Amino acid sequence: MDLTDNEISTFIDNSISNKESLYNKYNHIDLTYLKTYTIDGPNAEEIDDGISLEIIDNIYKLWIHIADPTIFISKDSKLDLIARERSSSIYLSKSSLLMLPKIVLHELFNLNIGRERFALSMGISIDKVGNIIKYDISRSIVKTTYSLTYEEADELIDFRPPEEQDLFLISNLLKFNRRRRLENKAIVLEHTHSKFIYTNDIIDLDYIEFTPSRVLIAEAMILFGSLIGDHGLKNNICLPYRSQTEPKINIESISKKYSNQTIRNIYIRHNMPKATTNISAAKHYSLGVDAYVQATSPLRRYSDLLVHRQLLTSKYNKNTYSEVDLVSFIDQNNIRSKEIYELIRQDRRYSIAKWFARSNSNIYETIFIRLLNSRDFVFLFHFIDLSMDIAIVVKDLRQISFGKYLSLQLYKVDLDSLVVYFEVNKYH
Repeated sequence: MDLTDNEISTFIDNSISNKESLYNKYNHIDLTYLKTYTIDGPNAEEIDDGISLEIIDNIYKLWIHIADPTIFISKDSKLDLIARERSSSIYLSKSSLLMLPKIVLHELFNLNIGRERFALSMGISIDKVGNIIKYDISRSIVKTTYSLTYEEADELIDFRPPEEQDLFLISNLLKFNRRRRLENKAIVLEHTHSKFIYTNDIIDLDYIEFTPSRVLIAEAMILFGSLIGDHGLKNNICLPYRSQTEPKINIESISKKYSNQTIRNIYIRHNMPKATTNISAAKHYSLGVDAYVQATSPLRRYSDLLVHRQLLTSKYNKNTYSEVDLVSFIDQNNIRSKEIYELIRQDRRYSIAKWFARSNSNIYETIFIRLLNSRDFVFLFHFIDLSMDIAIVVKDLRQISFGKYLSLQLYKVDLDSLVVYFEVNKYH
């Protein structure tokens, strides 16, 4: 099921013509006076979050704005059903399969520079030592002042020009939140990782590092999700809470055993329990928060759109979705998530095979992680220069333990079966 071009055009026209009446109907607050920043990658197609800062009587007010598609997308409308069926946007190495039509994103929802947009805004009052005094959640109208890449935002944070101090101040405020999470036993595994991209059908690697602006956005989104969880609990709102149980490993002893940060992070990452979704709130252990709800990506994740709808109707003492509705949605979403995971996994296998087939290098430095399939000699290695864990076939590999360094030599790439074969060049 999909919308026709005519249906999309009609939807956009009707939404624009209804904008003024919706603004008055739901008592949106006008936040267009704020200096609002969006920070995204250069090729971002869904621009759904922005940040602002006010200083009032020596109190900082951090604003986090999230685009609100529910203002125009009615529950069980055709576009809503399509988005629900897709569940989320899917980002593959060569293309993106968006949950909402690109033109709808551009014309109605993306927080594009200079465009007034409907949003769900959270204003968080914070004192000078980082204590959260209060927070409030409102329907709003926002207008992006600066649309920045991560690199541009990093420069503003690092150099903090006198006329543009906001991002530097926001970064410092969010460090308090990070400290609170760490005190609550959060597990922070920020490390460089990579993904495959194609330019004119030529495969390449894009390396992603946790720079100050990426940390800022990550902390802002975690703060938003934790306060939505807090708000849901205090107001008895039925929501899909994300939680994660305490890992069975002892983080402190693992840190002592593996002094190398890369090896330590790999071990912890592969031994953490999976996060789950439930209508009952529980601690999200690795985030270090007592309640957490994903709500910052409603343009690309249907569960977040659902959360917006539930939050906003709760202001009128009613829930759009019952407990039974949410449990059913979570079950359906889990099934769809597995399908999406498999699609991404196959795309990644294809890209890995293509990468090694065209690679100019035959020798790779790796870290052994674990055995995956003893019958077919499939092992999981971390390829250091690629910043990536990759499953490969290595025959005649002697028994080794986790964290050992090996030099591997590329032996063969089978593009039909998408299997990459290596042999040991050197044990370190």
